[in-house]
Amino acid sequence: MLDRMRRRLLAAAALGVVLAACDPGWLHERGLRVIREVSAGEGMRLLEDPGTALIQVRGDAWTGVRVEGTALVAEQDPLPEQVAGRVVVLAEGLDEGMRMAARLSRAGIRDVAVVRGGVAAWQAARPPQAPERPGAAG
Repeated sequence: MLDRMRRRLLAAAALGVVLAACDPGWLHERGLRVIREVSAGEGMRLLEDPGTALIQVRGDAWTGVRVEGTALVAEQDPLPEQVAGRVVVLAEGLDEGMRMAARLSRAGIRDVAVVRGGVAAWQAARPPQAPERPGAAG
């Protein structure tokens, strides 16, 4: 009995090591869903691919800055039609971003990246010639 439990624990630990070492691109190539946390710079690099959409999550009482080029989506809103391949998510907080990422994953999006530090990190990393628009809903 103990031997069987030990083998199962070792197998589970080995599987955890293998999964932790997996590259998101490798998983995506095999049709598996990927949610990852990326820096603002990496998020901007992902957007160089024309098939990548940028979503900004807004809360119920949102009055923040809208990042240019985003589809502004509240948690209860329908997902934008242009969301199909890879999606980069911006949010005020990581929890909010991860909830949207999980929703996108459940909707069949296979590659979702949530920007660590959200809108503030994005604004700090953006080139100076790319101004932001104050909080217009869209």
